[in-house]
Amino acid sequence: SKSAGLSSESPQVSYVKAIDIWMGACTAFVFAALIEFTVVNYLWRRATRSGNTDSWLSEAHKQDTEICLLQVEVGGGGQNEGQNGFKHMKEENGRKEEDKTSIQKSKPYRWESRYATTIDESCRFLFPLAFLLFNGFYWWYYLIHT
Repeated sequence: SKSAGLSSESPQVSYVKAIDIWMGACTAFVFAALIEFTVVNYLWRRATRSGNTDSWLSEAHKQDTEICLLQVEVGGGGQNEGQNGFKHMKEENGRKEEDKTSIQKSKPYRWESRYATTIDESCRFLFPLAFLLFNGFYWWYYLIHT
């Protein structure tokens, strides 16, 4: 590995060198990213495997979203008709009623898929921030402080 090659080329000392700290931290970040991927993947698969067919990637959910967005667009069609041709009134047993399904909320996701999405989205921000902070401290310590 790269770490073994670097340590074999440098002189043997009894203390920790800067390159050892750098290589250890970089290895720790890669390992943490792999662990995060594994956890998110496990939670996401567990949510979709246990009967949650309405995942945000499914075709049914995409159609629900499209219907919901189209229904919100109202405009200058007929008296009760939006620009997209959607009737905002429905007739039931000879009576006209306001359509109660004009804006539909999607079904709630299982806690695993919500948790997996939250972890994934937060780690997209936290990993680069943590690496930036480590870099700032590392280079400050070895270039300026010492």
